Amino acid sequence: MYIAVYKLINLFTKYINVMKNFIILFCLSLVGAAAYSQKENSKEIRASEILDQNQKNEAKKAEQDAAKTGLEAMIISRQYILEVSFMSDQSRNLLSAPGRVDVRSSNNYFAIKGDKMVLQLETNTYQTSNWPFNNFPVNGNISPYDVQKLKNPDVGYVITFLTNGRIGAYSVKIQVSASGKADLRMELNNGVSLNLYGVLVPLGQSRIKPIFN
Repeated sequence: MYIAVYKLINLFTKYINVMKNFIILFCLSLVGAAAYSQKENSKEIRASEILDQNQKNEAKKAEQDAAKTGLEAMIISRQYILEVSFMSDQSRNLLSAPGRVDVRSSNNYFAIKGDKMVLQLETNTYQTSNWPFNNFPVNGNISPYDVQKLKNPDVGYVITFLTNGRIGAYSVKIQVSASGKADLRMELNNGVSLNLYGVLVPLGQSRIKPIFN
């Protein structure tokens, strides 16, 4: 009888050991599966993030390309307005503050429509001794009109033309960046210049509505 009990205990012990090993292996497999699943989820999240970033980059590039196309189109078609943010005048009175003058809150602009142009400067921001402008806006014509496209992110286009008509004879040079920021320089024969700084905007999209004669 003792032998039978001993064999039964021995058999039960082996069974317990087998079950213990099985449980350990089962737990390890669960841990491994969880780790693998987490790794796969991390890969999926990373892949999704990369895809989202690529889509954002593509959308941004498409937007930039569209902006560049629109900028070039309005320059070539001569349908734009320079909304002036700052101005400087080499002929400003000595009593006036030197350097650039902030004129963003005023109605200052230089607009072109085909062969016509119009210049508007508010009297409270325009102080000069040598420029003959007295009644604004000043209208005139432009000819010839030349556009150079440069491979330069800071200066993408250089526009040059001469003015005539009521505004008089001046040489004008506009440097335009790829983002539409523009520096305009009007120059007299004696070298005195009027400089306007701002952004080029299509005529139909500007907050300013210039009147061409």
